[in-house]
This record gives sequence, structure tokens and C-alpha cells, in this order.
Amino acid sequence: MALSIGLEGLAGTEEIGPGGSRRIAITVTNTGQIVDQFILSLTGLDEAWFTLDPRSVSLFPSSNARVELTLHPPAGRQGRAGDYPFTLLATSVSNPAAATSLSSELRITAEGKPGMDVRPLRAEGRSASFRVVLQNPSNVQVAIEPAVRDAED
Repeated sequence: MALSIGLEGLAGTEEIGPGGSRRIAITVTNTGQIVDQFILSLTGLDEAWFTLDPRSVSLFPSSNARVELTLHPPAGRQGRAGDYPFTLLATSVSNPAAATSLSSELRITAEGKPGMDVRPLRAEGRSASFRVVLQNPSNVQVAIEPAVRDAED
């Protein structure tokens, strides 16, 4: 007797800003011929970045249940911009070899932009000393190559 599990609801890419959240309705279907329990797990993301509720469902044949996956990457620089692939897995309790999965990608969007402060803003004479402070409050790593020029030349 073959056991089958249906799993649907994830888009190819789920885009969220750092500190944001997105609730996704996942449908688990027992397409087999016996009553079964299915355990859900998610791999590829830090446990603190998602909530899966409930983590198991018991289903009669041909019935389904809704599971809520909430993605909530950390705020600020800890929610570094980029693409993070992950996989949602549903496994049968009565036959652990029977499993199905959905793959997706969490895309954390870039927020903020680098800045620079120069003091003093103007100087007179042939030489001067300046203090340059570079700031990067964004969640994206930035490579900076400073270049100096005189606006009067």
C-alpha cells in the first residue's frame, strides 16, 4: 500500500525586509489510503528565522490540513540582505520513508545606504588635514575605495 503526501503553498521566492515577517499558508494532504500523521520540518534557515505551526498533523485519507509558516528574519545588520534557500519537508509517521518536500528561497531585501562625513568641509592653503568617517547602517556589505581631489583643480 503506497503512502502519498501532498504539500503546496510556497512560492519560488519569498521576499521580506529585515525585521519583517510573512505568513504563508501551507496545505498538507494525505493522498494515501490510511489515516496517518505527518511531521513537518524546515531546513536551510536558522530556527529563529521561522515559525511552523503546527509541526505535525493527523489526517484521514483524501483530507488536508492548513499549516502556517511564518518567516521572520532578524532586523538590522543581522538580517543581511541576500538569498537563503530552504526546504519544507513533510514525513509520514507510519512510514518514515514516505516524505515529500517543497523548496523555496527567502530573499532579504537591502535597507539603508552608506554615508560619509568629512571635517572640515573646506580648507584654505596648500595643505590641510581632514577627518573622514564612513558609515554603513545598511544590511549590505559595501566596498569603498576613497579618492581625493581638489574641486579647484
